[in-house]
Amino acid sequence: MGDRGIPKTWRHMNGYGSHTYRWENAGGEKFLGQVPLQDRQGIDS
Repeated sequence: MGDRGIPKTWRHMNGYGSHTYRWENAGGEKFLGQVPLQDRQGIDS
């Protein structure tokens, strides 16, 4: 269990993806990255 305790609902927690995605722009450059989901309404437990 983390320092913040158990989240009140799924909507009250941040999400961290486990997959790495690859993007390619129009110039052919490739980028790797992950997409974290940050909660805007605040963390509640």
